[in-house]
Amino acid sequence: MKRIAAILTSMVLVFSLAACGSQQAGTAAGSEAASAAQTSEAASTAQTKTEEQLLAEENDILGANDELWEKVFASMDKNVTQTTLSNNYGDFLMSAVDNAKDQFTEEEYASLKADADKIREIENQIAALPQEDAASQSAAENGSTFPQFEGKDLDGNSVDSSLFANNAFTVVNFWFSGCKPCVDEMDDLDALNQRIKEQGGE
Repeated sequence: MKRIAAILTSMVLVFSLAACGSQQAGTAAGSEAASAAQTSEAASTAQTKTEEQLLAEENDILGANDELWEKVFASMDKNVTQTTLSNNYGDFLMSAVDNAKDQFTEEEYASLKADADKIREIENQIAALPQEDAASQSAAENGSTFPQFEGKDLDGNSVDSSLFANNAFTVVNFWFSGCKPCVDEMDDLDALNQRIKEQGGE
């Protein structure tokens, strides 16, 4: 959005200069065409990005200021509601930054707000992406099937959704190492795991 705003500002400036003479008007027309092509190309590039690429951009934004974001995450209330989860993640981060603003200098606070704003824009792009096949999405929403996935475990071994094939039920907790409340609850989750293993779960 900032790039588009900059291009539009440049176009306004070019148009105002174009009034000074016909030669400048020709230059302005060329600049306008170039700017329009750049805007079109940027829009086309944005449309071709996958959700995975956009999420990687979010991670890069958070990673650039990881020490500041760790402070934000450490101060967060981990008790989130379904409404919170369905909201734009950028808005969620903005609220968390506002709640922890007394821990940061003005520059740090401004930087965190700018990061949250970028993430809000990326989340809007993700929301505009075409949805998956309606049937599989509906099945996942109803909890009738666990989504297929592939990844690496903490030791670097390849894993996929077959990990859960022999479980009567599976509890999945989403967390990351920079979230202090997430790390703090690991002992409780381990104790829960020991109890539910007796019932065929994990």
